[in-house]
Amino acid sequence: MYKAKNSRDTADFEVIEDTTVGEWIGLHIVMLIPVVNIIMLLLIMCTKRLNKSLRHFAMATLLLFLISLMVLLWSGRTIDITDFFGGRGLF
Repeated sequence: MYKAKNSRDTADFEVIEDTTVGEWIGLHIVMLIPVVNIIMLLLIMCTKRLNKSLRHFAMATLLLFLISLMVLLWSGRTIDITDFFGGRGLF
């Protein structure tokens, strides 16, 4: 349900309902799809009519993604699946 902040201004909406457990589970399932997850996070972050908790979750997730990408590029090392299953190890 959306409620206008002032009676004259109908473009500024405030969400008054909570995010359900099913919506959170659906969001996490969508987050498993490689390219779609980043697009969904950007859409959630830019949409003003969504719940603040969803927008803050999208901002935090994108921030952590960018930090981990910078650390990965700065270190110059990629982690391969063979690092975990025998071979030379992680270090």
